[in-house]
Amino acid sequence: LGTGLFSEMRYNEDGSDNPDFVLNKPGYKAATILVAGDNFGCGSSREHAPWALVDYGIRCVIAESFGEIFAANCLRNGVLAIAQPRAVIERLVEAFAEAPA
Repeated sequence: LGTGLFSEMRYNEDGSDNPDFVLNKPGYKAATILVAGDNFGCGSSREHAPWALVDYGIRCVIAESFGEIFAANCLRNGVLAIAQPRAVIERLVEAFAEAPA
């Protein structure tokens, strides 16, 4: 399932990697922490979304908020889901942009 994670953004129509997608950039390909925005995982009520994260190698998602069922499924599957205020998310994005990996 990891190859399908964010597939619409990760891959071009021809199946090649989209070089503009953050997880395809050098320094981020082996990421284990994902920093996201508000309401991450909303609508992901099945365990496939956390399974895809785990299969890709993500072990922690930090976001402003989460879909409730998604967050519970993350914890059941070994992915830590941490909610933080927008200001913290913005600082994390800046820090990871300066020093990926």
